[in-house]
Amino acid sequence: MAKIGYARVSTQEQSIEGQIDMLVEAGCTKIFQEKVSGIRWDRPELDKALAALKSGDEFVVYKLDRLGRSVLDLLNLIFKLTDEGKHFVSLSDAIDTSSPQGKFTLHMLGAVAEFERSLIVQRTRVGLAKARKAGRIGGNPKLKARDPESLRLLSERLKINYFEKINKSARIWLPIVRKHRPSKKWSIVTKMVNVEQKKQNEELWTEKRLKRAVKHFIKEGMLDAAVLERAPREEGEGPSGATLLVAGLVSAKPNITLLELKKHLDASSMSPKRSRDGWALSSVRQEVMKALDAGLLVRWKA
Repeated sequence: MAKIGYARVSTQEQSIEGQIDMLVEAGCTKIFQEKVSGIRWDRPELDKALAALKSGDEFVVYKLDRLGRSVLDLLNLIFKLTDEGKHFVSLSDAIDTSSPQGKFTLHMLGAVAEFERSLIVQRTRVGLAKARKAGRIGGNPKLKARDPESLRLLSERLKINYFEKINKSARIWLPIVRKHRPSKKWSIVTKMVNVEQKKQNEELWTEKRLKRAVKHFIKEGMLDAAVLERAPREEGEGPSGATLLVAGLVSAKPNITLLELKKHLDASSMSPKRSRDGWALSSVRQEVMKALDAGLLVRWKA
């Protein structure tokens, strides 16, 4: 079992030596360090430290705030390490996830973080209600003026808010996605997730929203991109009528365009899912891709 340490300070002027000394004293054999703000999404040395960890290893920091952009972000990282069989230790906060006491402290922090988030939401709603009652309309002058820095900060805040929202129920959907993708189709995985969501009175997912959340976790390095791979075709499952029609049309006329294929599909009795206005070109292209994947076509040029 290896102990891998991570040290961080926010500015170039701050000293990092004190943290390194504590990590060495704790038995860390490898220490990654960087001088970068904790609110930044890109922290290459942290990424390297996490990549170096193997099952059974300990990830050690001097203090919790050396890691997270937010409490929810921090907790999700620690729970991810735990799921992978790795341990987390914070020297100053007396947290060691390999011990029952450390796990209890971690879950208490999670409850506090959720309570804090609820208070912020409540205060915001009360403030907006008072402003409306006083005849004031909310708005940031710099945002209205399209100030680049203000827009960047808003975008960053929206990303964090979205992450906190999907992270709230990640304890439910994340293990299911990890276990069943890509061996099962998204439609099946979504149903499995919603069964558990319903048991715990959580908001149900659509397939589209679940995919978006998964892609966000992949972008943050918290989920393997392999989950997005195409699910294998089920035994006995053949191409749809639309796929067969497209394959026949392309075979007969290799240079046929998407627009021409759309006209043929619109004239057929086969309707695309969730559409009353005929076939969208993107849906037509999907049928061509399905025909290629099924081996019905060798190649196609629009």
